[in-house]
Amino acid sequence: MVLGAVGIAVGSAMGSTGWAPWWSDVQDPITSQIVWDIRLPRSLGAWAGGALLGLAGALAQGLFRNPLADPYLLGSASGASLGVAIYLSLFGGSVMAMGWWVKLGMTGAAFVGAVLAVMLTLLLARGVQHTLRLLLAGVVVGVVLGAIT
Repeated sequence: MVLGAVGIAVGSAMGSTGWAPWWSDVQDPITSQIVWDIRLPRSLGAWAGGALLGLAGALAQGLFRNPLADPYLLGSASGASLGVAIYLSLFGGSVMAMGWWVKLGMTGAAFVGAVLAVMLTLLLARGVQHTLRLLLAGVVVGVVLGAIT
């Protein structure tokens, strides 16, 4: 926790304008705006993203009781890649991509594909009661969606 706070402070204070901590007395308004509007939100976002990825990994490892658990076990990575492949093949360079599809983007298509893949895995495994059934269903969904991609 302390290391994360130190990382956020250092990430917010250092940049292309040099070392400019927010607590210093001599500070121009442009540097202050850079720190508060650009550096601090990016540092907090990077910290939050890393913390959530760590939490997701810990949940997967706890669910499967396997320290080598990864996103491929439930088929989410293959679903995300299929979602992006479908998005690019349908709307990659077309005129139709100028509407609300741009707002969805590749990241949204990957998210939708991953969620649908996990839902398909849960449907095939009939829930999360039996981890072996869930694991096998996830591997099957991952292989099939990878082949479709």
